[in-house]
This record gives sequence, structure tokens and C-alpha cells, in this order.
Amino acid sequence: MTTIIAGPRLDSLRFALLDRAAVKETARACADRLREIYANGRADGVSLPPAFWWYRTHCGDVPKGAPPIVQRQLDPWRLASINSSDPLPKVPTFRPDLTRSGYLGSWQSGKGGPGYLAIRDENARSSVHPLQFDLAAAWLWNFACAADAARAAVLWWAQAGVCAWDAASALLDSYDGHRVTRADVCVDHTLPDAWTEQDLNRFAGRSKARGLAWLAPPPRGVDQEQAVAMAERSTRRRELYKGPRSFTLYIGSRRASFMRIYDKTAEVGAANLGAYHATPVWLRNGWAPGDRIWRAELQVCSDSLRYLNTCHGEPMRQLAALDPLSLWARYSEAMRHVDLTATRLSRCPTSARWQVLQAASGDAAPAHRSPIELETTEQERALAAVRRAVRRAYQDGVGESDLLRTIAAVPSPSAAIPETLKREWYR
Repeated sequence: MTTIIAGPRLDSLRFALLDRAAVKETARACADRLREIYANGRADGVSLPPAFWWYRTHCGDVPKGAPPIVQRQLDPWRLASINSSDPLPKVPTFRPDLTRSGYLGSWQSGKGGPGYLAIRDENARSSVHPLQFDLAAAWLWNFACAADAARAAVLWWAQAGVCAWDAASALLDSYDGHRVTRADVCVDHTLPDAWTEQDLNRFAGRSKARGLAWLAPPPRGVDQEQAVAMAERSTRRRELYKGPRSFTLYIGSRRASFMRIYDKTAEVGAANLGAYHATPVWLRNGWAPGDRIWRAELQVCSDSLRYLNTCHGEPMRQLAALDPLSLWARYSEAMRHVDLTATRLSRCPTSARWQVLQAASGDAAPAHRSPIELETTEQERALAAVRRAVRRAYQDGVGESDLLRTIAAVPSPSAAIPETLKREWYR
């Protein structure tokens, strides 16, 4: 019998504040200066550590032996370097990001913190989000709703000296001050049997994209049978995962909202289950240690959230209106695992296990999609009509030179239009 162990609940959340005033001037100056130092060092061939951390009284103790960076402009932050092989300190870490256009860099909180925070350059294009937060699953599972988790995360970064609390909290309360750009909703469950690779062919939905990924792909030059034998002998085999391999099923396109299903106990590992943030919830809901827990995880992208509303018409892109139950109710109906009783999957009945997962949302009303309203001007619509006419001309075999000559011969509105042309147009 399929049993729900946890969820639906948020497992990942990304939101943005739409005003750079939410970042303290000292934080922007520090990020800008450190990025400049990093870029100059790379240009001069100097090897610099990949990340830097800073500390204050409330951020924890300084790791012993950490070399400080001597830069007068950065003294208020008391920065020190850290290498990839070093253990992550219990303080925020800053990483200059030279690969993404417009980014000054990203901060990562220490263990127990909210996750990541990225800021963009002052000169970045206005269409992007100036301040972006990525909340970790361990942080989200401590809160009842997305708005509380987001407010606590902003307060945490304000206490760390990165955000200006007054400006940031005002943006959280404002309708136009923030946007939710990604939400992951998970449902953890146990099964009498297991999900298999063949289940990819039993999902019905509008999107036909499917995918399969292995937890540990075989090394180059090693076939699958050898990889299985190697995994059985290696320490990578997890005690609670009965088998040497684990995989993830992908239903839907990664460029849109999609579902993934995988063995959560295999991903976490038997040695780490005791300290995992979801384990207390699993135990309270009847999980017996040793049973395999599968996770069905829905990822809703920014483009989808833009047009999704609650049953009361509130936009899901607002933190206060974001409801994981409504999202799960909508997408678990749009992507169904079915029993193969007909040729067309859309005509097949929903499988018993998927009915249990659908029922996890309870009586929550599914999120509904609002009509797409194209905000276009009359000039843009006219140009779109011209482009359609040009495409039809090309399809009918009209050459480029003839087409350009015809377009150039069209008189402008300011010129006098001959009566013969008027009669031709209105014929």
C-alpha cells in the first residue's frame, strides 16, 4: 500500500527583491571591491582562493590559522580566504562570480543558515532581479509557509550585514516589491514495490519529454554490468538502498515545470539519515527505519508561476499567496501515472499509487492559470502582421530582392496616396 510520509511541502524556494536599496552599501562595496581584486589577480596570473568568508561577533568564531586579506576597504568585513578542500565555517561565505553576466557574486550561509543570496551589478540591465534568494530545504522545513521562511531568511542576512532590514521588509510586504521565481514541492512516500525505469512510459500529460538519470553513472570505458559489480563492492552502496544503483525519473521538460521521482533514502545515505532535516517528520508520520522512501518532486518555474493564481485570484508569484498544496493539486492531475489499459495514455485510468499521491493535497483547490494578456502596442501588432506577410511571401516563392523592392515602393503615410492605390487597397 502506498503511504504518504511527508508533504506536499516546499523543498526549495527562490524569490527576488526588486530594489537594490535592500542591499547595504557596505555589502555592495565589499562585493564590488572583492570581485575587482579577484579579476585583477586572475589577469595577473595570481592564484586566489575560490571563496572568501567574513565574520562578526554573531556569526561565530574565526577558524584558526585562516589568513586574513589585507585590504583597507574591506576591513569592516574582516575577510579571510577559504579553499574548496577546507571545511565550510559556520559563517557566511562570499564567492565572486565572474561567469555570469551582471552578477557581483553570491553569498552562502553556514550550516543552519537560509542558503544562498546573489546580488547583481549596479549596471546590470533593469529587467533582471537585483537581489535573489535561494532558500535551502533544511531552512524551509522549519516554517509553516513560504512568507514566514522568506522573512526569517531576509532577517538572517540583515543580521549578517548584507541586507538593509527596513528596505527589505518593505519589499516583502509590497505587492510589486518581490517575485517568486521558482518553487519545488515534494511528496515523500513509501511503496510496496518500487518505481522503475519502465514507469517513464506510463505517465500521461501534455508534455511528452521524459528523462532518466543515474545517481552514479559508470566510469568512462566501463559498461553497465561492470559498473553494477563495482558498485556492489564499493563503499558507495548505501545500507538502506537495496541495490547498487539509484536513478531519477524526469517527467516533463526541464525548460518548463516538470516532475522528478527518485529514491530519497539512497540520495541521503544511510549514514546521514539520523542528521537529515526530514527524518523527524518521517518518523512522526509512521516511517520505519529501513523502509525505502521515494520522493516525487515538482519544480515550478518562473514562467508558470507568472500565470498561476489561487482559487481566490491571488497570484502565486507573491510569497503570501504561494500554496504548495494548490500547486501539487494542479500538476499531479496534469501529470498522471496510469495503468496501461488503452493505446492512448490520456484514456488510461490513473494508477492506484498515483491516486494516493494526488490525495495528498487534501481538499486544496488546484491553482488555476489566468489568461495570458499580451501587453503590445498598436505599432508592435502592425509589425507582427508585416512579419507574417513576409513569411508567407517567402513560402510562396517570392525572392528577397523582389520583396525588398516591393516594400521600398510602399508610400509613407505622409506622402499623398494616389486614388488608384486607394481603390486597389480597398478592393
